[in-house]
Amino acid sequence: DNSSDFDFSQDPDDIFVEDYITEYLDFEEFTETTDNYTGTHTIAAGYFNTDMLFFDNIRTNIGLRTEFSQQLVSTYDFFDPNTVVNADLSVLDWLPSVNFTIPLVERLQLRTGGSRTVNRPDLRELSAAPLYGVAGSGAFYGNPDLEEAEIWNVDTRLEYYIAEMESLSL
Repeated sequence: DNSSDFDFSQDPDDIFVEDYITEYLDFEEFTETTDNYTGTHTIAAGYFNTDMLFFDNIRTNIGLRTEFSQQLVSTYDFFDPNTVVNADLSVLDWLPSVNFTIPLVERLQLRTGGSRTVNRPDLRELSAAPLYGVAGSGAFYGNPDLEEAEIWNVDTRLEYYIAEMESLSL
């Protein structure tokens, strides 16, 4: 084995030539049977939003987004196309939001609100195909049974307006 005498710091164009490949370098290719997948993601959405005042000074913003999402992924056996693992993540979501702005004293107001959103897996995460991260991290496999994550957000802040273009928030 003369690989210890080989200078790997050379330009790749000088290394990957027939003389070196036969003598010093050994190439290996790893193809797994599930290295092949196709996928689609379709989203249709509708929105409603209103902004109104309560008690002549509490500004209220109410919204609702409805969203239909369909993620379809088919992972094929590279050597037997009749072997397929399918994933179908089809969901109708109702995503409400409400925000209140309450003036306290001049240039000081309280804002508070809440909303619901979702986090969906990537198509590759729904595939049974192996996924590779950074070098040396190895492979991980997607899961065709993944579901979306439901996220509820709440935000409250106190805002002080120092000048027209300046504010301080806590």
